[in-house]
Amino acid sequence: MLREGDGLLIIGAGDVHQIALRAKREMVEGISNIECRISNIEVKYNEDLAKKTTFGVGGKADIWVEVETEAGLVDLIKWANSQTLPFHVFGGGSNVLISDLGVRGVVARLTGEVFKRINHQPSTINHATVITVASGVTVAKLLRWMEEHELTGLEFLEGVPGVIGGLVRMNAGAAGAEISERVSWIRCLNSVGEECIVEGKELEWEYRCCRTIRDMILLEVGFHLDEGSSEVIGQLRKERSDQRAWMRGLRSAGSVFRNPAGVSADKRTAGELIDEAGLKGRMIGGARVYEGHGNFIVTEKGASASDVKALIEIVKAEVLDQYGIELEEEIVIEA
Repeated sequence: MLREGDGLLIIGAGDVHQIALRAKREMVEGISNIECRISNIEVKYNEDLAKKTTFGVGGKADIWVEVETEAGLVDLIKWANSQTLPFHVFGGGSNVLISDLGVRGVVARLTGEVFKRINHQPSTINHATVITVASGVTVAKLLRWMEEHELTGLEFLEGVPGVIGGLVRMNAGAAGAEISERVSWIRCLNSVGEECIVEGKELEWEYRCCRTIRDMILLEVGFHLDEGSSEVIGQLRKERSDQRAWMRGLRSAGSVFRNPAGVSADKRTAGELIDEAGLKGRMIGGARVYEGHGNFIVTEKGASASDVKALIEIVKAEVLDQYGIELEEEIVIEA
C-alpha cells in the first residue's frame, strides 16, 4: 500500500529488523526491473558505495552509472526524470557519509576524459590567467598541472582529497583561504539537463556552501590564477603537504563539523571545542573521534555508517550541553 514519497518505519525487538531487510530487498528488486534504455551507458544495480568513500562505510546505490560524455549525462538526467527517480552525482567520496540503507534512485559518477580536462583560456581577468577545469579533475592533478605551468593561487588545497566539482560546491577552504576567491565562472546543468553558465559575480557564496549551484551539476569551472615560478610553487605545496602529513592513511572524511559562527572572536574552532569537551577517543562501534584532531572521526574495519552518525550526534549533544554551541555538519550525509 506504500505510495511514492511514503516512508516505512519498522520498530520492535528481536529480529524485527528482518522485516525491514525484506522490504528493502523487494524495493531494490523492483528498481532492477527498470530498464535503462540509453545507448553506450552501462548500468549496475545494488552497487556497493562503501568502498568508493574515504570513510569506507555505507550501503548501496539502487542504480549506479559511470558517465563518459556530457551528452550521456544529459540523457541520463532526462531518463531519471522520466522514471521519477532521484538523481545524484557522486564525486570523490571524500566528504560524504553514505547511510547503511544506501542511496535511492540513480547515482552517477563522471568518469569520462571530458570530465578530467584542464585547459588555458585565451582571455585574462585583471592580468590573471584564467584556466578551465572540468569537475572530475582531482585536486592533486590540478596542483601538479599548475606547478608545471607556473600558475599559483590554489596551493592551500594541497593534500585535500576529492574532485574539483565537489570542492567548488562546498566552497572548500584552508589556511584562511577559500576556493570561491578564485572562481571566475561555472558551467553546469540544471535539474532537467539544461546547460547554463553562471558568472562569478552572480554566485552566492557562503561558508562551505555555494547557494547558487546547490541544485545544479557542475561541468567546468573557470579559475583565475597568478603567475609564479615552479620552484616557489613547489615549495608552497611541500610546506602544505608536510602540514597535512598526519592525515594520510586515515579512514575519515576530513573535518566533520563546520567551525561555529564567530569563531574568529572566541578563537575556538569545532575541533578545539570537541577537544575541550573531552571527546577525543570517544568510540561508538567502529567509529572514533580521532585523538590527533577533535574534528576528525575515523573508522575501523567493520564500522558502519550508523556508528559514525551516532558518534556525530553524541559529539553535538556534548558540545551543546557544555558550551551552548550547536555544531553543524560540514560533511554531506546521504540518508
